[in-house]
Amino acid sequence: MGHLGLVRVPALRPAGPETVECHVDGKHVGTITVRVCDQCEVAVVEGIRMDDQPALADHALRLLVGRLPNHRWTTSRATAAQAEAFWRSLPWWQGAAGNPEYCPHMHRSDQPIPAPRADSPALPQASR
Repeated sequence: MGHLGLVRVPALRPAGPETVECHVDGKHVGTITVRVCDQCEVAVVEGIRMDDQPALADHALRLLVGRLPNHRWTTSRATAAQAEAFWRSLPWWQGAAGNPEYCPHMHRSDQPIPAPRADSPALPQASR
């Protein structure tokens, strides 16, 4: 395996879902979808899509968890059900698989963005 790099694509809202892109020698090989709340120090792995290489997913998760060592890590129920054998194969994994710990900030990020009110001032048009 070449050099594995992780690139976090930030969430649109605080504690919302974000994507971690995984690259080996500059080639995209997969993504990890995760929710992270730095205020509550919790993180939930919601999905792993990796070129069929469990060792690569293991390494990517180790790097990600290592970047946030004070967070409590869990996985979503769907992620645990899809990859039960994978989670059991990680002796270093200290998180709870299939028992997600979503904090209030994560729940708040799921709320729809309200539509603009009729009496809201219009945003100025960008000049060209």
